Amino acid sequence: LAERYASLGVLASAADLFLDLEMWDEVVECYRALGRLSRAESLVRERLRTQETPAMWAALGDLTHDEGGCYERAWVLSGGRYARAKRSLGRRAFQEGKWAETVEHLTAAVTISPLMPDVWFLMGMADMAQEKWTEGLQAFTRVVQQDPDNGRAWGNLTACQMKLNDFKHGLHAAKEAVRFLRDNVEMWENYLTCAARIGRSSE
Repeated sequence: LAERYASLGVLASAADLFLDLEMWDEVVECYRALGRLSRAESLVRERLRTQETPAMWAALGDLTHDEGGCYERAWVLSGGRYARAKRSLGRRAFQEGKWAETVEHLTAAVTISPLMPDVWFLMGMADMAQEKWTEGLQAFTRVVQQDPDNGRAWGNLTACQMKLNDFKHGLHAAKEAVRFLRDNVEMWENYLTCAARIGRSSE
């Protein structure tokens, strides 16, 4: 019933039911969605005094902007198995422009939970920022395998293939990119460039 309330957006009622059921992670998520951040933080700190869990440390990291290295504590406490901690560390590193650190954290995350296209996408962006085109190609290939309707990923895959002078595969990716992003001029330019380069090489 609590999950049903949450799915319907009746978050206050869901939070009360989750609280009765002692489903602490779900209570915290409801409080966060309701904007009751101080209440969520108080509950998390209370639970951590009772029992430390990776999820509670990660939740505290979300609520305090990782004050005191909460995500790292979650990661260590999990024995290096809690992917969310590394996802959060990777996203923060990306926001700070720390590209190599971003890739390091997100690689750890996808090693545990590989079916995360948004994480692969962010990793690919960090690879491109470092001009690591092969690694970027691999990351965006993962994205389109898991989320084939992601036009941005197809566009970035095209860009990586063009940097690697693979215009044949670049053209295939560009066709997909323009299919989903028809109004994007850059995607069309890449498509035409790939087509032209293939045409010249066949002459």
